Amino acid sequence: MPHQTNHISFDGRKDAIVVGAGPSGLATALMLASDPHNFEVTILEAKSSIASFDRSNAYLYNINARGQCFTKRFDQTVHRRLIERGLSTKRFNLIVVPANPKEPSCPVLSKTEDTREKMATSYWIPRNELIKLLLDAIDDHNTAAVEGKISTTITVKLGHSCFHVCPSPDNPSKIFVRAKPQGNSSTTLLQASLIVGADGLNSKVRECLAQDNDFEKWPSLNPKKFIVRKYNSPSVGLRIKVLQIHTKFDIPTGDGTIFTSRSSDFYALKSVNRGRTNSISLHLLPLKNDTASRSCTIVTRPNHDIWKIQDGEKMRQWFAESFPRFSGGNMVKDEKEWERFAKAKGSYFPPCQYCPGLQASSLTGDAGIALVGDAIHAFPPDIGQGVNAAFGDVVALDDALRGMSMDSINLANALASYEKVRGPEAKAVVRLARIGAPYQYGQSLILDRFGHILWAMNIAFRSFLSSMTFGITPLPAVRLMYHSDLSYSQVMRRADALTTALMIILICCLVVLIILKTESRESPSIFRWTLLHMEKRVNECLHSRCFHY
Repeated sequence: MPHQTNHISFDGRKDAIVVGAGPSGLATALMLASDPHNFEVTILEAKSSIASFDRSNAYLYNINARGQCFTKRFDQTVHRRLIERGLSTKRFNLIVVPANPKEPSCPVLSKTEDTREKMATSYWIPRNELIKLLLDAIDDHNTAAVEGKISTTITVKLGHSCFHVCPSPDNPSKIFVRAKPQGNSSTTLLQASLIVGADGLNSKVRECLAQDNDFEKWPSLNPKKFIVRKYNSPSVGLRIKVLQIHTKFDIPTGDGTIFTSRSSDFYALKSVNRGRTNSISLHLLPLKNDTASRSCTIVTRPNHDIWKIQDGEKMRQWFAESFPRFSGGNMVKDEKEWERFAKAKGSYFPPCQYCPGLQASSLTGDAGIALVGDAIHAFPPDIGQGVNAAFGDVVALDDALRGMSMDSINLANALASYEKVRGPEAKAVVRLARIGAPYQYGQSLILDRFGHILWAMNIAFRSFLSSMTFGITPLPAVRLMYHSDLSYSQVMRRADALTTALMIILICCLVVLIILKTESRESPSIFRWTLLHMEKRVNECLHSRCFHY
């Protein structure tokens, strides 16, 4: 296959290639191109468009204190825009809309301040808006380079898919990346000293590292480290697709009045369906833009009825029957949206997975590869930590690379430091995702409902225990993760410590019960032994008196 070589190294400058232009990839590029790293960065992205609104992929992110550790490092270009474009959770309303249309009003839960433990203000922002925000920050960086204020630039190559990564056969301080532009049979060969794989769940960069053939000149590389560990959870395999709902739809309250929804509120819309294949509820997350449509994610089992309906009008009728309060279908006013939604294939929640290996470096230590984001940890969106964990990876990589300037270490040592710090976090956040909140989607199977009851009892018991001991015992992990001063590893260690203590107490109680039960069968109880002893002493006393008379 013909290819053209594009050497992106510059005399006296460090160069890097970031594969993937999602939030983690753009954040990594911005970090690498800034002080004190000053890499000349090229981003490769397979999609031809990344910032446009996609109705079928319009998810919302909640950037909490963990994710803001990155945004605040770019206070003027990233964090300021996040505040402007995102919706703060400091104040919010949660409105529950019952299924029965005859109920006179909608129960409203209002919160003037976020009461979750030690949780700083977080911001809701659509995925495409977050991408735009990061691209605007990159534009600011490149503008400053044109003006001569900084020396590095960031080049974004859209429509370029990476399909191979390997060491340079001639230069041990360089790594080749082979990319293929869309609609072009030829390939482009790029090279750089640092490659960052931010290419998601099915990372091509990670796949290449798992193949030993190309990296045999890197004796320290263990390909087995890059084989993904996959785990199951109650939410793995659920199917999801997005329905676009009108921002200000009307909610009939049952007493003849109409309540108009607001984009800044949470909504839980209950349906009349309770069956295994038709049970459904709609949850709307808040949005700052009150003119844009609201994305409602529908999450069900793969055998749910909505996946069997392929006609837009039939889908509209099904929703009208399921939500009789909205019998007119006024939530969705665009008839084309029903047709699009009915034909949408959606996607599946991925397994909870992590990659033990986060980096690799050349024999000389001058070239290396690092992984960030979904390339090292991926899981269903149960706990809302995906993008925040990815930004945490970028911050950890930033801290590790700063040691190259401060401590005069080479790239290999910096990447090893990154793996040492962030590797346990990747494993911990995947464990947290498995137990955090996997039953929140209303799974209708009997086993799911039973599991939900046990999960709720566990959360309630641990919360009660923490309250009764004035915080000596930790909160449940799903609540403890909101303590942004704790790492994911610390959260899981505290949860595991309480689990171990409870198991020891339970085992001790069982041992005591077994001992008591065994004694009751083989020998008289203490109470019975006391009675017998007293009876014996009385008989001896009576016998003594009779003898003297």
